[in-house]
Amino acid sequence: MFNLQLAGLALTGLLALGGLSAAGIGAAQAAQTATGEAAPLTAAHIPRGDRALRDRPVLLTPDERAAIVADALGLTVADLEAALADGLRLRDVAADQGVEMDAVADALRQALEDAVTTAEANGELTPEQADAIRERIALRATMRDVFGPEERLGALAEALGMTIEELEAARAAGTTLRDLVDAQGADPAAVRYALGTARDAAIDGALNDGLITPAQALRLRAGHRRPVRPLRPRP
Repeated sequence: MFNLQLAGLALTGLLALGGLSAAGIGAAQAAQTATGEAAPLTAAHIPRGDRALRDRPVLLTPDERAAIVADALGLTVADLEAALADGLRLRDVAADQGVEMDAVADALRQALEDAVTTAEANGELTPEQADAIRERIALRATMRDVFGPEERLGALAEALGMTIEELEAARAAGTTLRDLVDAQGADPAAVRYALGTARDAAIDGALNDGLITPAQALRLRAGHRRPVRPLRPRP
């Protein structure tokens, strides 16, 4: 089975547009049954605070998401799998196809919105659940605009003491993030804190610019773990 997360779709907003965190999507993918059918989501897959989303159906299975991404790129799923198996990242495949990653995000978002509408019409979602999911779809899209892949890449490069070009080259060479952190002598907790701080600063900026409301800012922050300042080593 094709796994979008493992394939290098490091844009967590794309996989979380349906109201699930990236961890929740991974849990849902891991819950695939031996027959390939998606196991029902449980409350454990839903971020705390999204009570309306409990016991909701699977809107898009991993295979359906894979098909949507492949179609947005003008490829078959088999061709996309082959390219990723050769070590290409999804963004590299998109560049080769002349497709912007925003177009991939838009395709996934539209598919999720259509799935919500269908599930609500079929009685699989209550109006409250459907509205809650639509809100998260909109918020995730906003988060991608204010702190998208390029912003995350820049924040990560700065946290590692690298240029964006150096980080991209290392990742293209197959170096894992864990190995990069070790090679740069960085503290993983400090890297996580730096990313969280950059994300929160982007949310604050969007709030100050009037792009989001205070309630939306709270919702965006609630969808991520609060950054924890790393402990300083004792002298």
